[in-house]
Amino acid sequence: MKKLMMKFSDERNRRFSIKTTIALDDSGKKYVLKEAAFPEGQGHLNSILYFHDLLTENYPSVTICPLEKRQDTLWFAFITGESLEDKYRRAFEMKDREKFLDLARFHRELIVGRPENICEFHAYGDFERIFGEAEPFEGLAGLAVSNFDATAGNIICRGEEPVFIDYEWVFDKPLPRDLVIYHCIRDVYFHIPKLEEFFPLSEIMRELEISTDIEVMENAYRRFHSYVVKEADGRSFGAMKAFALKGTRDIQQLEAEMDHLRQELADAHKNWQECADNWKASVKANEEISAYWQESSRANFQLGQQINKLQEQLAEKDGHHQEHVRQLEAAVQEQARQSEVWRVAYETVINSKTWRAANKVKRALGKK
Repeated sequence: MKKLMMKFSDERNRRFSIKTTIALDDSGKKYVLKEAAFPEGQGHLNSILYFHDLLTENYPSVTICPLEKRQDTLWFAFITGESLEDKYRRAFEMKDREKFLDLARFHRELIVGRPENICEFHAYGDFERIFGEAEPFEGLAGLAVSNFDATAGNIICRGEEPVFIDYEWVFDKPLPRDLVIYHCIRDVYFHIPKLEEFFPLSEIMRELEISTDIEVMENAYRRFHSYVVKEADGRSFGAMKAFALKGTRDIQQLEAEMDHLRQELADAHKNWQECADNWKASVKANEEISAYWQESSRANFQLGQQINKLQEQLAEKDGHHQEHVRQLEAAVQEQARQSEVWRVAYETVINSKTWRAANKVKRALGKK
């Protein structure tokens, strides 16, 4: 195998760093080879195989560049033709705004895919982790499957046949349609100097009926860029590399990176302000809780005093009740004693000789 060119995308997070090689095999056939620059990147590389089948199903009007895996390397067919970026550049050089707009509309159709791919976007955890705040996109049109790598440089036209030659960044969960279109078309403005003066990006977005505010989409893109280039601890080899090469870097790219850093600083300030506001709210809540606690303590103390007073009154009443019970018991006992006395007296009388003699007389008189 003969290597013709090599490119390292090593400014990314180690999980996403890729080595790309254009090479000729032993038969002279040209291929594009992709390998993980670090062991951590093998998973990202493997996912591209899945992306090929996913795009084939959802983008029937676009040819997805064939590939195969050989050991730990992806072998892509080398596609020849004219890139969509070159078409944009030619329209710009000819100052043909109508042609440029036609290309942008064509590009939008390629990005959207088949009609069934359009859905309604609703936030999910991975989106906010990768792109940041989801609320501005909530309920808007989305793409069920999206090729976030469908930039003009990654689309080759073989005559009338468009081909996606690179598709590292494909999402199988919905993304906002406006965001995907903005990102893929915005990329052209990075590669063609003074394009903004010829056809402002904001004007293109209006023509393409993109309703989401550009600043919102730009913030989402910057969050995506940070996700790609930064390690979990916040370090970025790309930032260090840019600093080391700053004397030879393109000024426009450096300005873009500075804008990115400013945005990160603004995001950090916003997060700090949110934390400060939350802290103030917590202090206020604690003060309210303290006031409620003091009021509750006073109420509990007063309630305790009332309970003690009621218990004393109950004890006093209970003492009177017990004395009354004792008096009743004594009266009952006295009544029983008197009854016993009368019983004994009665039995004494009826058992006496006089009583018996009187009864005999009474019976004798009664018979007559």
